[in-house]
Amino acid sequence: MAVTGRAALLARIAARYRGCGRFAAHYVAGKLRHDPLTGALLALGAREELGEVADLGCGRGQFAALLLEAGLARSVVGLDVNARLLRQARRALRGLSFQGCVQDLTADPAVPQADTVLLLDVLYQLPTAAQVRLLEAAARSARRQMVIRTADPAQGGRAWLTRLLERAGRRIWPHAGAAVNAQPVGWMIERLRGAGWSVRVAPCWAGTPFGNVLLTARRDGAATGVVQGAWDGTDGAASARWPAVSFRKALPTSWAVFPTAAPNAWAPVAMAVPAVCAPSAMAWPASRAVLPIVCPA
Repeated sequence: MAVTGRAALLARIAARYRGCGRFAAHYVAGKLRHDPLTGALLALGAREELGEVADLGCGRGQFAALLLEAGLARSVVGLDVNARLLRQARRALRGLSFQGCVQDLTADPAVPQADTVLLLDVLYQLPTAAQVRLLEAAARSARRQMVIRTADPAQGGRAWLTRLLERAGRRIWPHAGAAVNAQPVGWMIERLRGAGWSVRVAPCWAGTPFGNVLLTARRDGAATGVVQGAWDGTDGAASARWPAVSFRKALPTSWAVFPTAAPNAWAPVAMAVPAVCAPSAMAWPASRAVLPIVCPA
């Protein structure tokens, strides 16, 4: 998609969230602008329409909005445990073919039938047994493909930073899960291949210091193996590996670096968030221990 076309698309989506509160509007705009998953989903949908989509752990529905506004999906059913975020999703996606349902995927892993099932930043926030149940349910329900974005614990410094920020985010982000429990990517590949899926895995961290990867699994064998991978299927634990990147070198200039600390202790931690998410643009709860941002931009 051309840069101008993409910018206009993201602007239309951001406008949909203006009635959902200042935080939600800025969050969605920043998320879609900076998250490499935006480009990955647009590229995937450009190759083949995603059809009927089930978005598991959809949150505010920003990626459902992306696919529907771009005409890359016929419909989206979004499941999430957070009723407040789902209300925002329903309001923002009014007029689009979106249905939001409150469901705790840990306790109830039932997945509706769909051409494409999305599991974006969901599995690693669940206990291991719940991950197994949900992955198996998604594999049974997806008619054509599954798209999974997860943290890869084998990515060295990137994995360390991802764990650090995810754990810190449990106190800051109301939509974050209770756990940070990333399983080896090879573990997922082994289970999916055992269920008859072909799997392709690639980095999904462009422009960020994080260690996230994107798995695309297909029933028809169109995905061809593990790209750039070292995993050979012998131990079910190793995963595709790419060079680790220094945290500071990886930070784009459009990101902000700021310290945070527990309420009664100064223990600075370098954190990276999109600059659009600066506290100056949000109404942060007084109970949150978030200190002023130093923004290079």
